[in-house]
Amino acid sequence: MLIQNRHIRNALAGGLGGLLGWLLLIEPFVAPLLDGTQSFGTLLAVDALFGAIVGVFIGAALGGAEGVADRAWHVARRGALIGGAAGLVGGVLGLIIGELVYQPLAWLCFVGRAIAWGVFGVILGASTGVIRRSWNGLRHGALGGLIGGTLGGFLFDLVGAVIVTLTGFEGLSRGVALTVLGASIGFWIAAVERSLAPALLKVISGRMEGKEFLLDKPLLTVGSAERADVAIFGDAEILAKHALLRWEQEVFVLDVQPGAAVTINGQPVQHQTLQHDDQLMIGRTRCIFRQKVRQSAARAALSGVPTAVDAGTSPRPRVAVTGLKLVEVRTGRQYVIASATTRIGREADNEIVIDDVTISGHHALIQRDNERFVVYDQGSRNGVYVNGRRVSDANLLRSGWQVQLGDCVFRIEEA
Repeated sequence: MLIQNRHIRNALAGGLGGLLGWLLLIEPFVAPLLDGTQSFGTLLAVDALFGAIVGVFIGAALGGAEGVADRAWHVARRGALIGGAAGLVGGVLGLIIGELVYQPLAWLCFVGRAIAWGVFGVILGASTGVIRRSWNGLRHGALGGLIGGTLGGFLFDLVGAVIVTLTGFEGLSRGVALTVLGASIGFWIAAVERSLAPALLKVISGRMEGKEFLLDKPLLTVGSAERADVAIFGDAEILAKHALLRWEQEVFVLDVQPGAAVTINGQPVQHQTLQHDDQLMIGRTRCIFRQKVRQSAARAALSGVPTAVDAGTSPRPRVAVTGLKLVEVRTGRQYVIASATTRIGREADNEIVIDDVTISGHHALIQRDNERFVVYDQGSRNGVYVNGRRVSDANLLRSGWQVQLGDCVFRIEEA
C-alpha cells in the first residue's frame, strides 16, 4: 500500500502540513504583516510567528503520519505533539537565524532561506528519532531534515517566483513554496533514515502489508502494543510483547517471549540469529528481514571469508546441504543444482535450459561454495526475484524460499 511507503507518506504529510499552515493561518493573518515597512525588530517577530505556524503544522503532520497510517491513534497523537513542538522551536529559531543572515546578504536570498529552513529541518528531523526513542534515528532524521530543509529553502523563492510569473498571485506562491518545502523535508527524512538504518523488517502480508520498521536500536520490542518498537496491529495472535530483537556483534538476534510463536523460513524458533532475507511468521503476519551488512555475506561466502554467522556467533544449527533443486510451481518440473556453477537461460550452452520467452538467453547464475548457494542476475531483461524482491547483487538461496526468473516461478527445495 502506498500509505505504508515511508517516502511517499512523509512527502504527502509534510506537503499537506505546509499547505494547511498557509491556507488556515499564514495567508489570512501573517501575510498582511509582510508589507516591508516594519522595523527590524518587528520583522523578526513576524518571522518568528511565520516559522512557528509553519513548524507546528508540518511537524504535527509528519509526527502523526505513521500513527494515522497504522490507525494507532495514541501513537498518532503522541507523534503529532512531539513533531509539532519540535516544529515550533525549529521554525522560530530557523527563521530568525535566516533573517539575520539574509539582512546583510539580501542579494543572496536563496542562502538565507536555505539556512533558515535547514535549521528548521534539523530540529524537525531529530524529533522523528525522539518519537521512536532511537538515538540513531535522531541523528539520521536530523541529517535528512537538514538536506530536505536546505533544498526546500533554496527552492522557496525560486518556486515562488515561477508561480507569481505564471499566475500573478503572490499569496499562491507562498502556498506552493511551503507545500514543496514540507514535502522535501518529509521525503529526505525518510530517505536518509532508511538508507542509514542497519536493518529493517518489512511486512509482506496482513493488514499492514508494505509497512517497513527501521531496526536502528540495540533492543527493540515486537508486539501488538502501541508503544512497541515493531508494533504490528490487526493480528489477534500477536501478543502485546511478542518478541525481542537484540543487536549483538553485527547481527540481530530474535528472542521469542513465553507463550508466543514465531517461525523463521517455516521453522518454529525461540532464540535465533536473523540472516538477510529471512522470512518470519509472527502470528499470522508474514515479514521479511533485510540487513545491509548481510548483503556482503554472499560475497564473503564465495571468497571463503568467514562472516560473523560463520564464526560461531549464531545459535542457528548448521545443517549440511548437499544440493538444491528448483521446482517450477506451475508444471512441477525439477532442476537440480549440484555443481559449483550453474547457468540458467534459454540458450543451449546453459546447464539449465528453460524454453520460455520471458527467460533471457543467459538469465541467471547460481554458484555454490560448500553449503551456500548464491544467485546472480546475468543482465536479464525480466529480472531475477527472490521471495518477491528483485535481485541487484549476489543473493543467498535457501530451501523453502521462492525464486522467479521472468514469468517462471520456482520453489527451492533440498536435492
